[in-house]
Amino acid sequence: MENKFSFHKLAKANIQHKPLRSFFLLLIVFLFSLAVFSGSLFINALSGGVLQVSARMGADIMIVPSGYKTNVEAVLLKGEPSTFYLPQDTLEVLKQQPGVLKTTPQLYIATLSASCCSYPLQIIGIDTASDFLVQPWLRQTLTRTLQDDEALVGYNIIGETGEKIQFFGKELKIAGRLSKTGMGFDGTVFVNMNTAKKLVQAGAAKGVQKAVDNSQVSVVMVKVKSGLDPIKVAGIISKNCSNRGIFAMASKSFVNDLADKLYLLAGFIRFSLVGLWVMALVILALSFTTMINERKRELSALRILGARRKQLVQIVLAEAWQLSFSGSLAGTLCGLLVTLISFPLLANRWSMPLPQPAWTTYLLFACFTLIVGMAVGPLASLPAAVKVSKRDAYTSMRETD
Repeated sequence: MENKFSFHKLAKANIQHKPLRSFFLLLIVFLFSLAVFSGSLFINALSGGVLQVSARMGADIMIVPSGYKTNVEAVLLKGEPSTFYLPQDTLEVLKQQPGVLKTTPQLYIATLSASCCSYPLQIIGIDTASDFLVQPWLRQTLTRTLQDDEALVGYNIIGETGEKIQFFGKELKIAGRLSKTGMGFDGTVFVNMNTAKKLVQAGAAKGVQKAVDNSQVSVVMVKVKSGLDPIKVAGIISKNCSNRGIFAMASKSFVNDLADKLYLLAGFIRFSLVGLWVMALVILALSFTTMINERKRELSALRILGARRKQLVQIVLAEAWQLSFSGSLAGTLCGLLVTLISFPLLANRWSMPLPQPAWTTYLLFACFTLIVGMAVGPLASLPAAVKVSKRDAYTSMRETD
């Protein structure tokens, strides 16, 4: 135990004796650990976000007004408030289209401000009688049917169950809060269709909403008949209804396009992490080789004083481990801070479904990064340490004279 302690103390003294060189080696491990933690967590969050988008897009086809495809995507991914309406006869027209099994309308309302928030938010009205998409998800929070003048609020909206929330001067009771999704739903309020139409009328009375026919809706979700391709059915609907200002977008196509873009980004990050791993090993190996060559006299003197070859290897590995531990710990903590700040910013700025990971996920990736970071230094220094231990002490001393 005394010898082991002395070797670690000697390794620490060597690190302190060459602060610039030690800082350079520590910096490499720090940057490597920061990239591994942030990149791995980013890839994990992206994968989870795509799965959530797919789960929420339970409809086969979304019917939207022509030219409003990007508005719908912004509502779903970022929660950007938007108000638009389909033609009055949309539901009747859709019933006549081939391949349509069932439909359910939704009404989108953009608020200017609310008692809960200092910024505009999105209200989505659902038809509880025909809905097959949203209610199964909402039932995780509210097991009964959403009543008139009630609201289910997203994770980012301030307000607890039972409290009142006000839109256009009309008060609604919060019936429940939804769990975090990392999507636009976190800043969305869900109400039933009757309540949504009352809010449209209240907004129109205040001059902040366009007065429209009470039968108009914003989006219609469509379930196609079994065995049919939703993308082909969407194409037929768009072709048949283009003169009516109706556009059909296949949910599968939307999710796949989003997934392809995100998985391409994830693949680039994985490739970069592998390249960084190789580069860190090479740079550290060269650095430790150069460092050991500069210390031939010191290591040879230890051999002459009685140090065994194994103990020389232990000294070099102890230095590498201490530097790697400090660098990986700092890199992991910095990566934790970076991800906590950057994930919400990236999700809002680039319309990414990037949910904030659970604390258990953070802990898992932190442990993984610490293990990998602590291993990279000793692995890189091992060849140089073994090589120097095999040298003849007297010859090494003569080489440095």
